[in-house]
Amino acid sequence: MNHHKLIWTLQSNFPKEWKNKLLDNNLILDHSPLVKLVQTKEVDSILLSVKENSNVIITSPFAAKIIASKISHYCNFFVVGNKSKMILENQGFNVVKISNTARELSDWVKTKNNDTFIHLCSELTDKKIWHSNVIYTPFYKPIDNNKFDASIYKDLNNCTIIFGSPSGVDVWFRNINHIPTCNYACMGETTANRIFDYTNENVIFPDDSSIETLIKLITEKKYENK
Repeated sequence: MNHHKLIWTLQSNFPKEWKNKLLDNNLILDHSPLVKLVQTKEVDSILLSVKENSNVIITSPFAAKIIASKISHYCNFFVVGNKSKMILENQGFNVVKISNTARELSDWVKTKNNDTFIHLCSELTDKKIWHSNVIYTPFYKPIDNNKFDASIYKDLNNCTIIFGSPSGVDVWFRNINHIPTCNYACMGETTANRIFDYTNENVIFPDDSSIETLIKLITEKKYENK
């Protein structure tokens, strides 16, 4: 039986709790990070603007880990994704709202015109989607992973490439031409839109930004292509 390969291009490892799902669905995993996230500013200086009871937006687990290890007072957190939520709650922080995507959270924030939110974010965050009541405080950014070796991906038949960010999409397509016989997948709409800059092929992404739904959609697509 031919296995379908998942090329996981995120910096973080594929979640351990979902590896059995790969075996159950005849999927094999190849981890090849395209970018890595690095701090560009000292977090201690950034947190001077985060006062007691501040409303703080976190949209990535990378940011959640750093902030959870640094902040020492009560804040209201508004996050994207269960992983960020779990990181903060495990450190005793109050997560007021969780959304599946940044756009979904942005739409909710727009309804809170009288409140101010501090977005502790990437230097490449998409500012166009956020309302004027959001203050941007960037402290990290993605950089290309110089260990990525595009030459090993000559044969991409029966593969799904999974992206974690628009910057990862850019790295992939700068190095590897689009191949119609492979599938593309990601965790969110912003990254999907970047993939569409390079190809008109359908992009697999879960509405709920969950690994479980992503695997289900990839498996369904795999059988469609048989």
